[in-house]
Amino acid sequence: MNHKDASRVSSNVFDSVIVVGPNLNDRGGITSVINSYRAVFPAFHYLPTNSGHGFVCGAFVLGTTLVRLPFARLFKRRRLLHVHVASGKSFFRKSLIVAWGRILGYKIILHCHSGLIKDYAAARGADSLRPTFDKASTVVALTESWREYYRSTFGCRSVDVINNIVAPAEVKNFPPRRSEGPLHLLFLGKICEAKGIFDLLELMEANASRWRDRVRLVVGGNGETERLQEEIRRLGISDLVDFVGWVDGTRKEELLSAADLMILPSYAEGLPVTILEAMAHGIPAIASDVGGIPEMMADGITGTIHAPGDRKAIADAIDFYLCNPGEITRRGKAALDSVVPYYPDRVLKSIEELYNKALS
Repeated sequence: MNHKDASRVSSNVFDSVIVVGPNLNDRGGITSVINSYRAVFPAFHYLPTNSGHGFVCGAFVLGTTLVRLPFARLFKRRRLLHVHVASGKSFFRKSLIVAWGRILGYKIILHCHSGLIKDYAAARGADSLRPTFDKASTVVALTESWREYYRSTFGCRSVDVINNIVAPAEVKNFPPRRSEGPLHLLFLGKICEAKGIFDLLELMEANASRWRDRVRLVVGGNGETERLQEEIRRLGISDLVDFVGWVDGTRKEELLSAADLMILPSYAEGLPVTILEAMAHGIPAIASDVGGIPEMMADGITGTIHAPGDRKAIADAIDFYLCNPGEITRRGKAALDSVVPYYPDRVLKSIEELYNKALS
């Protein structure tokens, strides 16, 4: 490619790309990332592969996207598919997109988000997933450890690390945590076993006698919400735990502004946006040593990391911050400093370089 061609690719690169992923009205981490892209990309062309209205509507949406791809290639001169994928049904749908896209002559970027992909590959067999990875020009991983996983498990030769994106928050100062009132813990995420939320409820019950009036847990998210509320009632911890449902926008900002610590005791993660959002607000986290978390957090510096399922370690961490409120301020400052590589301008530059490389 000569210099003139390279300049043309760079200047028009975002207009050459179709981003493919879930319905943008879905509630989840991938949707949050893609909506962040939509806010900062110079040009944003999007095709969904599912619907929030059941299987039949989802199949219609997927079919419509498959039909639209050849027309976008022929008449809109789109040349690159940036496909955001998780595991399970998401991987099946995206495998159809990838196969059809290759037949149509698209370059493929397969952007992998799921923290459960290891379990999915073990259950299905890595060889059954490998053809989809082989069709991609480039695989995108969330961290260096995930890069090594895709290389070693699926034999991916080209794997780029692209950070998830988080917008800077307006954090003007870091006053010491108030000495009066309870320690405010915030959990944001899908309500399910894999996120460790039910472990956390049982931990709150086990320590209720000494944490009552000293610790308050606020839970926001979707998923098994009825089970969550039933567990709160069954365990008798309604005075320790508030469930606020799914939150975004202004309400999420209010919860982050009021929180002392983010807590995410997951058993599997990719690169959780909720921790990035906490870091952007100067909030340290208590989180498990899974997925990309150890690469985005530094234990004892920007928060506290524990082994998944280690309830004693979680309780010890909460007690530590109760006894050392100054550490919340100190680690919050460190978290704010360390989140800069995830800001939109940095990530946008990385994605533009990725697109140019794929199209070259």
